[in-house]
Parts: sequence; C-alpha cells; structure tokens
Amino acid sequence: MSRLILVGLGLNDEYGLTLRGLESSKGADHIFIETYTNYMRDMSISTLSNMLGQEPIQLLRKDLEEDSGKILEYAKKSKVAVLVPGDPLIATTHVQLAVEAKKLGIEVVIVPGVSILSAAISLSGLQNYKFGKSVTLPSSRGGEFFETPFEVVKENRAKGLHTLMYLDVDCEGRSMSIGEALALIMNWEETDRRGVFLPSTLVIGLARIGSEHPVVKAGFIRELRSYCFGLTPHILIFPGRLHFMEREALRYFADASEESLELIS
Repeated sequence: MSRLILVGLGLNDEYGLTLRGLESSKGADHIFIETYTNYMRDMSISTLSNMLGQEPIQLLRKDLEEDSGKILEYAKKSKVAVLVPGDPLIATTHVQLAVEAKKLGIEVVIVPGVSILSAAISLSGLQNYKFGKSVTLPSSRGGEFFETPFEVVKENRAKGLHTLMYLDVDCEGRSMSIGEALALIMNWEETDRRGVFLPSTLVIGLARIGSEHPVVKAGFIRELRSYCFGLTPHILIFPGRLHFMEREALRYFADASEESLELIS
C-alpha cells in the first residue's frame, strides 16, 4: 500500500501526540520525525520510540526541502509516517511534501495536532476572530532592518486587530527569546522612528506553550524587555482593540496591570 501519513506532534513533547496520531504511526512501515520547524524542548526520542514500537528516523531540513524524493520513494511502496511539530500543514514545507505525494498517486492522510497558532491565542484569553495577519520576526545579525513586522502590526492595529508574532529559529534550532525580540524591535524603532512600537506599547509574551509550566505575561514593552520568561520557545502577541472580556482575561490570565489596559483602551 502506498500511503504518506503526516502526523502532528503537538507543541512540547511526545505526549502532545494524539491517540489517533499514535495509532496511525504505529501501523506505518517507516516512521520519520522532524523537529526543526518548531523546537520541542522536552521531546524524548527514546520515550517516543517505546510508544511507537520503533525508533523514528530523524530528518534534517534538507531531507524535506531538498531531498524529499527519498521519503516519497518509500511511500510509493509502503506506508510512511512523518511526524512533525504542531499541526502538519501549518508549515509550507509539509504542504509541498503532501502535494508532491498526491502528484505521484500516493494516498495522503493528515492527522492534526495542536498548533502554536491556536494554543497561543487560547492561553492569552484573546478572541480568535479578532486576530489579523500573523508575522515572523527574523533575526538580524547583520543589522538589517525588516519592514514587514512593522507594517503588519500597524495594519492590524488600524483595524483593531491583534497580531501574533512568531520569533525566528536559526539553522541550529536556537529560538529567539522575548527579550532579544523586543530589544531588536526597539533598536529598529529608534533608528527608523516608525512610531509603531513604543516603550508604553502593550505586548503579551508567552513561553513554553504546551508544557506543564507555560508563562503568559502582559505588560509594556519597557517592562517585558527585562522580564524573566525562562527557556524558549517564546512567542509575542501585540493586542489591538480589546473587548471587555479580553481585558478581564489579560488581567487574570496574563497579570496585566490596570494602567496598561487603560492605556490601550
């Protein structure tokens, strides 16, 4: 049987794998896993192997983006499971793999998992239908200025919408921290003076979503730049116009001060 099964792993460790994902994977002839599209800090390959009954073959970025033909060759003749962080088709890399499999006449099965997109919104207490376009904050080791994060937040804010901002992960799998991200943003703002991000801009920082001890903290940029969020992965939300229930949620879920909530209102 030719079949490619893309299975979502969830967000933090092997226990984010759903029962359907586990059963689908256990029935595969070959199991692969990649964790570069979203760093899973507490993932134990040995525990996952015990759950699956076999050790999954770990994939590098090039194995999916440059040499995916090797995986598809297996899938032409057998049942192949590829375990990926979060929800399988959130990353365009996995969409491309699924499309190429379809072109070859391979059956494609998608087993959803928890995504950072929904989990971050849920933990913040903000309403999901009030989010606009999301954006990634790229690393800037050479001092380059990236305009897109400024434009996306500005456009969303003009419509009263919230912005989910992903933080860059480098080729070695190192995730940008909230402190680094806010320092970079403010350095750009001081140089280019767009007026999008100010020291008194309200922002929500979230750390280690999906773990037993996530951190959710709302406050001014000047406060969160030095706040201890602990180990990565981290993510940011820049709120737009707040509904009264969102104000309450930020106060009790994210420890937002009355001052910061009044200012954004």
